[in-house]
Amino acid sequence: VFSFPVLMTTPSPRATRPRHIRCPKNQGRPTRDTGRVSGAVVEADGQEIVVRASVVVMATGSWLRDWDGTAPGTDAPTIRPAKGVHIALPWLKIRNTSSLTFQVPGQKTPATITRWGDSVLVGTTDTEYTGDLDHVGCTADDADVLLHAVTSSFDTDVSAADIQGSIAGTRPLVARSNAKNTAEIPRSSEVRTDPDGLVSILGGKLTIGRHMGMQGIDAAEKVLGVQRRCRTADTPILGAAGYDEASFTASGGWEDHLAERYGTESRFVSQIMADDPAMREPIVAGQPYLAAEVVYAARHEMAHTVDDVLARRTRLRLFARDASDGAARRVAGLMAPELGWTPQQVDHQVAAYHEAIQTERQLLTTNTEAQA
Repeated sequence: VFSFPVLMTTPSPRATRPRHIRCPKNQGRPTRDTGRVSGAVVEADGQEIVVRASVVVMATGSWLRDWDGTAPGTDAPTIRPAKGVHIALPWLKIRNTSSLTFQVPGQKTPATITRWGDSVLVGTTDTEYTGDLDHVGCTADDADVLLHAVTSSFDTDVSAADIQGSIAGTRPLVARSNAKNTAEIPRSSEVRTDPDGLVSILGGKLTIGRHMGMQGIDAAEKVLGVQRRCRTADTPILGAAGYDEASFTASGGWEDHLAERYGTESRFVSQIMADDPAMREPIVAGQPYLAAEVVYAARHEMAHTVDDVLARRTRLRLFARDASDGAARRVAGLMAPELGWTPQQVDHQVAAYHEAIQTERQLLTTNTEAQA
């Protein structure tokens, strides 16, 4: 089963380095033989290849808005992206002891504020998005909405200068109605199978991701003409099997931090630390993420860029944006032996991360209309 974009993995996440397959806007198109879907054209490691498959599942999320691989004469599914942003603020500005829900002035859906270490995460917004889906960011207008909501709901004074980092994305809402705004559109999911066998997963949200996966597999099996029970409901995620929170986190320190992030897989990270004491050092002073986690991310979690590590495998870009910028070269140096980077590739990775951080800073001084 192939989806767009696709990650090809091996049965064991620690066996070999995975191949990263991605599908740019002008690729990821299905191939057809005698009117039936027979595979897809994708880009793998910089080369375009044709992948043969008995069934193709298209799971592009919001990118389905700009992508149409349906057969001629078949109505393409319609996605209406809704933009949502979060900002990170210092916890001392709020000092909340639990997650709280509060109203955002002028917005139908409420926002939440959640403590995350020494920071709080505030969000989300819900606005129509018609811009470039590859470059969604938190603008000054977005941040102002949340900052105003915080100052209106809590006894505190926060400003754009307090923002430690931001994150933005879009929800792939299924446009079934003529709703005036995206807040009125249901977050439900939909799986459809075209007459040529192309399976598409539409809509939904992170909290029902496994259920959507089950629906997608069920639909794919119908195309294949087989019927098996989907096992996702009974299959623990990686690191969850045998995990006992009380026993893992009782001692605190490294073991607590690693267990909370990796579950039973934490033993592989701690082994990296045991093999090399330098791997015990934090990536950024005052933050819990360790050098060993960078190596683990490149070796076992398919991290292929510095941004993969600092923005997604860890949350340093969100909770310590400026400090993470200063750590980019060190992170690239840790990844280089794992991924076989040349010095020139290391320089490119560092420059790309610096540029991404600079863009984020600039967006926080740019209004929404300018971004779109």
